Amino acid sequence: MANKDLGGKKIARRISPPRRKIGQGELATPKHRIVRLANVLPFEDYVGTIFDNHVDILGRTIFLNSVHVDADGNESGTDASMNDLCAKALTLLEQQDLQKPIKIVTANFGGELTYAFGIYDRIKLSPCRVVIHGYGPIMSAGSLIFQAGDVRLLAPNAVMMLHYAESSIESMRDVASDSMIREHKRINKRLMEVYVERITRAGKPGNERVLNQKIKDTLFLTATEAVAIGLADGIITKA
Repeated sequence: MANKDLGGKKIARRISPPRRKIGQGELATPKHRIVRLANVLPFEDYVGTIFDNHVDILGRTIFLNSVHVDADGNESGTDASMNDLCAKALTLLEQQDLQKPIKIVTANFGGELTYAFGIYDRIKLSPCRVVIHGYGPIMSAGSLIFQAGDVRLLAPNAVMMLHYAESSIESMRDVASDSMIREHKRINKRLMEVYVERITRAGKPGNERVLNQKIKDTLFLTATEAVAIGLADGIITKA
């Protein structure tokens, strides 16, 4: 502080510190420390992100279930909302840390197969290692999404169900155009390719023929059976 005489009165005046000269290679602006979102959220807001936004930032976990459930318990299933949720949650956790794995906890009765492929692709394209935990139903479109995980684990009493896309070619033939029938066949072919790819990666390629025969009808698998056939990597022993 310095004093300045003004009309016989001494007034305190703050002296600014001298400007620091910028040396070679130094930045003119100070370097700011990155503060991660999860470290500054109030507890109630942190809990809110889990229950309202289906993502645990600190635990790097996404809860990929039906986004909407009505008063009667009817679920929205695999749809545009789930696809949007998955993309946003993965992006958030990837921006937090590209080196740490991400866990997806899911239960899924099924839904729109086109959106299921969108979710499948987004998980597969994540730069982070993704571990998927399946609880309860892992069915239809949900069984496809489940195959996107780098590690696929099922709860002891989980049930996996596989089938081709609904509506048989025979029932479609009178009302569908040739292009719709071709697309229907393409989707089912691609679905089968995903299952076979994961069976092969699990070291059980001999199960491809069995799956190809049984999937023409609705195929239910227990967690143990899904591991045996190569559509899951193990059973969850600790959440």
